[in-house]
Amino acid sequence: MSRKLKSILLFFIYLLAITKAKSVFAIYPVVSRKKMRRFGLLLIGLVFFFGITIASPAYGATEFVSIVDPDNATGTDYTTLSAWEAGVQTDLTAATTLVFSHGGITGAIADTDTVTGATSGATAGVVHATDTQILLETISGTFESGEQIYVTQNVNYVTSSDAGNSAIAVATCRSTGGSFDESLVEIDGWTVSEDNYVKVWTDPDDIYGRHNATFSSRGYVMLSLSGASSYNIAVKENYTIIDGLIIVRISSNWAYGNAINISSTYGDMEGIIIRNNFLIQDSIASTDTSRELLYCHTSDGVDDSDVKIHNNVLISQTADLDYGLYIDLDYTNTEAEQSEVYNNTIYGYFDEAAVYITNDNVSDDTYGVLFFNNYAANIHTTTSKPDYSLNGFYDNTSTIFTNNASDDATAGTSNSNQRILIADADFDDVNGYDMHIGQNSSLKDEGNSALIVSDGDTAGMYYDIDYTARDVLVDIGADEVPVEFVSIICEGTGTGGNCADLDYNTLNAWEDAVEVDLTIGTTRVFSGSISGTLAENATVNLCNASTDTGIDGVVVAHTDSGQILIDGITGSTNPVTTTSGYLWKADVCGGEGGDQWTVSGTGDDLGASVRAVAEIDGGWSVSDVGRNIDGWGTDSDNYVKIYTTDLARHDGKWNENKYRVISTATADYHNTMRLYSLNVRIEGIQLGIHTGAYLEPQSIGIWSDAPDLIDYTFSHNIIRQLSGTASSRGIGGDAGRTPGGDLNIFNNIIYGFTGYGIVSYCTGEVSIYNNTLYDNASGIIAYQGDVVAKNNLIASTTNPYSNTFAAGTDYNATDGTDDIGTGDNNIINASISFVSTTTGSEDLHLDPDANTDVIDAGINLRTDANINVITDIDGGTRSNGFDIGADEAAVKIYRSVGPSNTTALSTGSSTTLTINDLTATFSTAQPDNIGVGDAIQYDSDNNNSIDAIAFIAKRLSSSQYLVHSASGTLPTVVSNDNDWQIYRSYTSLSLAETGTENTGINPTVRNFDTWSGGHDLVTANNIWNIACYGDAVDTTAVTIDGWTTGSGNYLKIFTPVSSSEVGVTQRHKGKWDSDKYNI
Repeated sequence: MSRKLKSILLFFIYLLAITKAKSVFAIYPVVSRKKMRRFGLLLIGLVFFFGITIASPAYGATEFVSIVDPDNATGTDYTTLSAWEAGVQTDLTAATTLVFSHGGITGAIADTDTVTGATSGATAGVVHATDTQILLETISGTFESGEQIYVTQNVNYVTSSDAGNSAIAVATCRSTGGSFDESLVEIDGWTVSEDNYVKVWTDPDDIYGRHNATFSSRGYVMLSLSGASSYNIAVKENYTIIDGLIIVRISSNWAYGNAINISSTYGDMEGIIIRNNFLIQDSIASTDTSRELLYCHTSDGVDDSDVKIHNNVLISQTADLDYGLYIDLDYTNTEAEQSEVYNNTIYGYFDEAAVYITNDNVSDDTYGVLFFNNYAANIHTTTSKPDYSLNGFYDNTSTIFTNNASDDATAGTSNSNQRILIADADFDDVNGYDMHIGQNSSLKDEGNSALIVSDGDTAGMYYDIDYTARDVLVDIGADEVPVEFVSIICEGTGTGGNCADLDYNTLNAWEDAVEVDLTIGTTRVFSGSISGTLAENATVNLCNASTDTGIDGVVVAHTDSGQILIDGITGSTNPVTTTSGYLWKADVCGGEGGDQWTVSGTGDDLGASVRAVAEIDGGWSVSDVGRNIDGWGTDSDNYVKIYTTDLARHDGKWNENKYRVISTATADYHNTMRLYSLNVRIEGIQLGIHTGAYLEPQSIGIWSDAPDLIDYTFSHNIIRQLSGTASSRGIGGDAGRTPGGDLNIFNNIIYGFTGYGIVSYCTGEVSIYNNTLYDNASGIIAYQGDVVAKNNLIASTTNPYSNTFAAGTDYNATDGTDDIGTGDNNIINASISFVSTTTGSEDLHLDPDANTDVIDAGINLRTDANINVITDIDGGTRSNGFDIGADEAAVKIYRSVGPSNTTALSTGSSTTLTINDLTATFSTAQPDNIGVGDAIQYDSDNNNSIDAIAFIAKRLSSSQYLVHSASGTLPTVVSNDNDWQIYRSYTSLSLAETGTENTGINPTVRNFDTWSGGHDLVTANNIWNIACYGDAVDTTAVTIDGWTTGSGNYLKIFTPVSSSEVGVTQRHKGKWDSDKYNI
């Protein structure tokens, strides 16, 4: 095809594309957004086809891509990165080195073979041949497109489809079976240039290649077991990119070794980029000096250092490394070649410092390292081990240390640097190597975006470590937390909570409207307000007043609370950010009014990456219907979350006045909620199903067959079979599909299923923690995958466990005889008491008054490597002794009221007090008016000073009592103390309500209730008992207000009456008695 004809055709396609969706909607007003996307993709495909495949002269360098896979799957070129480096190493800059495309290898072509062009007669040596490309060196002559390039003609050959291009050497690393690459690699001996460089990477779209910014079973991992003075990767060539690798150091003899070593002793350091890597020190490194995870150094006097290091996580779990990140670079005279270190996260134990930086030979008119947006935290127990060790020249305007943060104060406070504590950084799970930050992280929006935007030399600068598009105000560190696009789902606008801002009446309506690809940089959320109407699928122009910016998009949805979601954004190479006052306008820019969205706010309000959140709020008199979650584009950062607020959420038992999704099966394999899309979180939902007699209905079904789920999380739900005889499942999927990745199931109550409570069809890591399963035919089925079960309670179930559970499984309990088979602390034949097991009125909270075997019998999972379990199904805080199952039995707190009584009820002297475990024993009998709620202050270390306090929870006899600490835990032990006194906790019910303690109690221990004006019993997971005694008339009126309570976390005000409460009753006998408590 002639160049002129080609240009005409491309121009026609371009005109068709820029007519945009609005003209199409004018002709076809009912076309859906999904169909429009297909239409757009068709146009793009046509442009791609005609722009790429129409024969044209070759220009520029072409990536020569080799696959490195330790598991040697189909298409693998090398099984180690070191083998690739040795095999492909060549002079990439030579005119006699070219890469050719071909349609496949006939026979065999080996590295170092000599080949000949059948038509041209040209000859060359083979560097390497892949399934689709061949790289040739020392070419003599000119190969032609379409000719046979052979070792043996018609036997061992390829047929070229182009005339050859200069090459970029690319190693695309992946691990299809989870094997590690244990090779040591030196990038050395190449000849490279700015256009012909070396790239070692993992593809962000390849689940077998790229990590998700955590160290898990996913992705390619380099792990080296030995080698003194060795490096996983040593970069000794310029123009080298290392992108998206996990590198783990676990060697015991790596003196002076590094995960990545960048060094030059013979010339300038140019064009080196280290980005998006996850570097880990996982065990003891050395008995000798052990150096750094990432080391970058040029010898003194070598100038023009041009190194870019960004979006890396460096983490050490031992104190044997000197530094995490070590930077020792000379100056450059050219601003465009200035080295930059930004948006890295460095955390862990380091024997010297988390980060060491020095700028050698820098002066006022030269450029040192630009260091910004980094977070460092050295958790070494010695306080003299800093987060940052800064050396060299950081005083001129060209060598900048700005917008960095540290756990200590070593980042300083000038230049927008600041101290941010690890707790305030709000990392997801440092023990599990998950350094993602939360929505409330103090690192959020604290970075310097201007410096990144100006850095045109570094590819990928607009994205974070797991390829989430960065926002207007970038976050400090390697991770960028997306903005939640929150839609309010209520039964009506008047049902409470945020329902005045109702967006949808049903989950179905929300999913139909908002479903979109959340992962791509062309989907963005903006804050602001609407004028006129902007319907779903409306095409909008981005306007700066009357000026069209050339950027267009399509409206996905907007909310009453002031957010708009735009996808299909065109006209910008990078993720779009705006300025307050810009307009997304349905009409052409200019003119007054019209249908438009006015962008307003600051920071992320002006354009951000997205998480889709369905916030279900208010009261519900009717149930919602089942739903498929399908058609979304998601990843571990840009996920879908469906949850209920406190107002719409159950209280740990089925509630017909709270939000619920109920399905009636009308076909086999029917689901209440069927998940085709990945990365979905379901929290606090009631899911019920009427199964009928259909085959395998399920409440939650995973129907993805993606090789890596990445993250499904189901928590705090009540899942039940309402009726039917089918072999049903609470949480399941399709046995014919084998999804991988992480599946997390915790704090759910699942009951009444005629089949399985939970069955795992996932092939990855499955964590099933603290669930209660009751009255199901089968409990937990480990069908496939690495299923770890902890703290699960299974009752009234014929078959509690099936198949083999993975290591780590433990602390599960059943009232049957079936042992799970893994772990030493599981309980069989357990005594289990629920509040109610009456059919139709089930309340599967643990009975706090019963003697049950599962209270405090679990393992503490607050810092578990897979799931941090902090609360129970009601949102109550779990105590130090975890209960087994979804419910954490409320801790009973006792306090007493003695009107106007500040005098001790009893004192020590000749009577001794011993507290062992929960039992307080006095050497003589105590007065009969002492009882539950009374405070015992005592001298725990026998130094004649009051230093401890305990509260009576039960009277065993006149000389023995069960006692708790102020928070309901074990009290401080003491033996034979004579310095004790017993007081009422409060001197009026009014003061007890506000938390104002008895002034007679020693000031050292008096402030035992730190709250005032009401207490949050739900968060504390308490039952608060105030026992009132008839010491005098209580003359102060009381108002009960400001308390947060729930059905299992209530406030009880009473007079003690039984002998287990007090020696003499404090209650009237049906008639007025002035000697009893009265107010």
